[in-house]
Amino acid sequence: MKPAVKSAIESAALALLVAACSLWFLISMNESEVEHTAAKITLVAITLAASLILHLIFVGLAVQRDGRPLAGWMALSILLCPVGSIITMVLIGWLSAERERSLT
Repeated sequence: MKPAVKSAIESAALALLVAACSLWFLISMNESEVEHTAAKITLVAITLAASLILHLIFVGLAVQRDGRPLAGWMALSILLCPVGSIITMVLIGWLSAERERSLT
């Protein structure tokens, strides 16, 4: 796999992990009996939104750096998010590795 593609996929995976943690914190804050301030809930929600946006940007970078058509892969990632994004990352990584094996 190309180092640039690998770097983008790793960044996308990390951003998705941050989004999952933010969602978990947001859900647990709303279910707990402890009173949380609006500022804390807003900060976690902004973190969730920013990490999802960064995740999609990094998936797009991985697709573009691998030389694949951006529209179809991004449609898969956005419409089926987050499962579609994970499928896109796995397929791009696998197809990139297969392409390198066939060239050698």
